[in-house]
Amino acid sequence: MTEKELHRLRRQDLLQLLLTQSKEVAQLSEEVEGKIAENQALRETIEKLNTKLDEKDEQIKVLINYLNPQSEIPGEEQIPLSEQTAL
Repeated sequence: MTEKELHRLRRQDLLQLLLTQSKEVAQLSEEVEGKIAENQALRETIEKLNTKLDEKDEQIKVLINYLNPQSEIPGEEQIPLSEQTAL
């Protein structure tokens, strides 16, 4: 709406326009609050999943060291389990 059109409106029309816009702002504010809460919940879920993933990574390292104890040095060639039992 242009400024010229706003000047032509009556006081009652302007108040109605203002009321409509206030309701829209309130609705959008509620939506934003909901999205913020949803975002926070997702961040907490991601944090929990990352913690579980770190725990699983540690378990994998322990199992690798248990199954193949000679390859504790990163980058060292791993000896297959079948060859380890032959040694």
